[in-house]
Amino acid sequence: MQYSLASARHGLATRLLSFTACLILPAPFVIAQEATTADASGIRVTDGGNRMIYEPTYFERFNVITASDQLERIPGIEGLLRGGNAGGGDQRGFGNTGDQVLINGRRVSGKSNDVDSVLDRIQARQVIRIEVIRGTVEGLDVRSEGRVVNVVLAETLSSSYGAWQAGLDNYGDGHYGGSGELSYSGDISSLSYMLSLEADLRKNLNRGTDLFHTPGNVLFERQSESSLSQSQETLLSGNTSYTFMNGDILNLNFLYEEEDNDQTEISSRFDIDQGQSSFTRNLLIGEQELSSSWELGGDYEHVFNNGHILTGLFVYSTDDSDELSAVSFENNSPPALDNLQFENSESTEQIIRGTYQWSAGDNHTLESGAELAINEVSEKARLQENVDGELTDIPLFNQESTIQETRIEAFLADTWQLRTDLMLESSLDLELSEIEQQGFDVSRARDFFFAKPRVVLRYDLNNQTQLRLRVERTVDQLDFGDFVASFTNDDNRFNVINAGNPELEPEQAWEYELTYERRLADDLGFISITAEYNDIRDRNARVPLVIMTEDGQEEYTAPGNIDEAYSTRLTLESSLRLDRFGWTGAVVDASLEFADSQVIDPFTNTDRNFNFQSDYEWSLGFRHDTSWRGLSYGMDVSDQSFRRQFDLDYWQEFDDEPEVELFAEIQLLDELTLRLAAEDILQSENDRQRLQYIGNRGNNLLERREFRTSRSSREIRLSLQGIF
Repeated sequence: MQYSLASARHGLATRLLSFTACLILPAPFVIAQEATTADASGIRVTDGGNRMIYEPTYFERFNVITASDQLERIPGIEGLLRGGNAGGGDQRGFGNTGDQVLINGRRVSGKSNDVDSVLDRIQARQVIRIEVIRGTVEGLDVRSEGRVVNVVLAETLSSSYGAWQAGLDNYGDGHYGGSGELSYSGDISSLSYMLSLEADLRKNLNRGTDLFHTPGNVLFERQSESSLSQSQETLLSGNTSYTFMNGDILNLNFLYEEEDNDQTEISSRFDIDQGQSSFTRNLLIGEQELSSSWELGGDYEHVFNNGHILTGLFVYSTDDSDELSAVSFENNSPPALDNLQFENSESTEQIIRGTYQWSAGDNHTLESGAELAINEVSEKARLQENVDGELTDIPLFNQESTIQETRIEAFLADTWQLRTDLMLESSLDLELSEIEQQGFDVSRARDFFFAKPRVVLRYDLNNQTQLRLRVERTVDQLDFGDFVASFTNDDNRFNVINAGNPELEPEQAWEYELTYERRLADDLGFISITAEYNDIRDRNARVPLVIMTEDGQEEYTAPGNIDEAYSTRLTLESSLRLDRFGWTGAVVDASLEFADSQVIDPFTNTDRNFNFQSDYEWSLGFRHDTSWRGLSYGMDVSDQSFRRQFDLDYWQEFDDEPEVELFAEIQLLDELTLRLAAEDILQSENDRQRLQYIGNRGNNLLERREFRTSRSSREIRLSLQGIF
């Protein structure tokens, strides 16, 4: 194996770029036609081509049961469902740049109870229309990142609706799992409700082989590893909406979730001497994590007689997690317990947000508001080691702390339609926050102030082509678990103690983004090219942390900040319906992303990329919806270049083979659908090279070279989905 595992793929990115170019070459033939304002197929185009409305008649040719099924049939929307911004991610508070998928023009008032899961529970027969909107939209409490999807539901239901789903998983290694879901929607006078109960049991078996070489590349040890993980999840959620006599709307959402994760890892170790192998011992690592969380969220909207809109929103959530890890050794005898590791995390989040929106003249809208957020996290870590046959507590630095963040944010946003083809959105958020940490080893408080301006300019070259320019200063949310000590049990690096860092600061960046988007006529697809440059300050990364103890100076790895960094990204996305080429109901989706980054390594003071940064990644999807019994089938293929991770005493490089997913579904009865899906169908090989150093790798004292090859089990899921 060579120093770089990616050498065999040289030139792949060029071939993928050529493929994408070929995919969009037919565009001029299609683009030459102008989009109509009405379409017999169930599509309407309004607002100068910036709002495409998909009526229920559009989806009649498809086998759709949920709102998610409907969105999957709209070109260019799949990216939002796959982790674009549909769920809000780890955004800082609520803000108003998160969700790009709205329900009745509003965001779901929750962070864990996000819009992705809500869309899975909304039945297609409840949807009046789906609007796909480009650019900034007046009257919506969200600042668009490009495309906004608004799912409009019936105000009242003619009857109550129910849906169910049951699935059986086979993992190709003799293990089975399964899932079930039951949801029910209805109306009681002016109150509409949606309830859902879900249960999921999943397993995964991973097998790998590690080869250890001396710095001179002489093989001296081999390890055979088998890891079995199992997760059980139960989730209860509900969404309610009440419309008052004066038109005011109150939405309440709740979620309760329990999860039990277990993992057992066995690593058999063999010494290699002149090509001869001899067993030495087994390493056994057992991990169990129990967690529970619940969330309550709500929003209230009032529209004044003059058209001004007042909105209030709140969220209260809690999370509780307990994790136990046991490390044992076995050497031709019963396993001997080496150590126990305990980690506990309890957190609460409280958010209150209010906005007021009014018109400042024709095509000019202003919005002001404020948000208060209080986050509190209690983290505990405890280590017990076997000393002369007895488990003994080992003191750790900063092993227990409570961290509280109080954040107040005020904002003002201006949306101005300068011309029919030119819109300017500008905003300024002012944030004042305090982070206080209290623990046995750390006790301190810090204040922060951030000004976050944002400017978005949207220019319509014509009804189908748009340019978007965005300049924005962002501030990331801190992970308070990084403030306290934790453990790592990563096969060959078990019993690694990660020191917490009470000095960690939020990462900030100036982001510059330019997007070209071309929508093909007659709903045949779209093409999008986005270039992004980020100028980053206080980059969050692993840094060395020196601690003075009774035994002298000790050096750990800890989360920390790097003064300056930058990243660039070029993203190409396209979606093309193949109806025009004689393949009715077929769609091809393709994406290709190139990325680069640079930061000064805090251990070696040399330039390097970000951790886990891929130079490129691509995906190719195909879906064909037929008219025969609602039969649909398709596949998704994805891959990425090698990526590296850097830490105190090692660096490692990952290289994975392409992943392939297949699916097929058929409508057995009018209200019953059978689906067969397979993930990791090729059981792709994952390779890793690790260089392990003695102490800080900046001293360049190489201890060994590790080469790892592993495969995950194939997952095949058979499911039935029905409505009543």
